[in-house]
Amino acid sequence: AATCYDPATRMLITWMQDAGVLGAIDVSKAGMVPERLVVDDDRIWIMAGTVMKQLNKAGQVQRTITLPAEVADVDFLPPNGIAISYRTPAPFIERRDIKTGSEVWTYGKKPRKGESTSRVLHRILRNDEMNLVLVSHDEMVATILDGKKGDSLGQAVFTVGDAAPPKLTLGDKDRGAITWWW
Repeated sequence: AATCYDPATRMLITWMQDAGVLGAIDVSKAGMVPERLVVDDDRIWIMAGTVMKQLNKAGQVQRTITLPAEVADVDFLPPNGIAISYRTPAPFIERRDIKTGSEVWTYGKKPRKGESTSRVLHRILRNDEMNLVLVSHDEMVATILDGKKGDSLGQAVFTVGDAAPPKLTLGDKDRGAITWWW
């Protein structure tokens, strides 16, 4: 199943192949347009700027949390976590509890107030071992973070013809999204 935001109706629509629309939640009561979201069976979290809100199935705000910087990337970290990377010059990753939104662990240097970038420089995703894969800037290196503790488990360094690959040319663009091949 996938949940997407429909700006025309201000609804989160959950859809599943061969089943169609499973549900819809009106997010207009939240007072923000979701830029990122995480949904599990019982909880809905939406994020925009430096604010994260938990909604119930009726779209009412249950919790509001101020985040340390603008969200760049987010992923569900089963069974009970949310992984967030931020629009910061250096990588800063948090795992938060999906029930309460409270911080469980952090990786990297927490940004000072106002320390951010206009671009997305750091991307994260969850791999099949429930760890996080972090890529940053224009590098072809992936740092693997323990999904339970946040410790670095090492790096995967990509090569081309047994040599270091060229750096990505980002210019003034965001680092592109990454995906895990299941």
